[in-house]
Amino acid sequence: MKKSLINTKLPIISSYNDLQANLLTIGVIISIQDYGLLVKLFGDLCGLVPKNEIGQLQTLSTNNIKSQLQQMFYIGQTVSCKVINFDEEQKKITLSLKVNLSFKKKPICSLLIFFRSQEK
Repeated sequence: MKKSLINTKLPIISSYNDLQANLLTIGVIISIQDYGLLVKLFGDLCGLVPKNEIGQLQTLSTNNIKSQLQQMFYIGQTVSCKVINFDEEQKKITLSLKVNLSFKKKPICSLLIFFRSQEK
């Protein structure tokens, strides 16, 4: 288990009963696709961050989205995200990385989202 997941102050979502719209949580990127990122939450839950919910892509070209996402993110990366909506019957969770950073304390999201280094 990743240390950043254990030490998080964000609520842990382990079942559909824990889900609420606009809830901030934490997960791990498990797949990068042309349509967005698949993020594993706790338990057996997995959500999709569609490409339109990744703020950094708004100004980028629509050509080769997957390549752009791979430059920004990596498999196994811990991210904080917001639950937009969910459907337990269809087993679908939609997440967003467009997280409001106007917290009174230090923004928790900036500590969890790291951009992939160009160095190898």
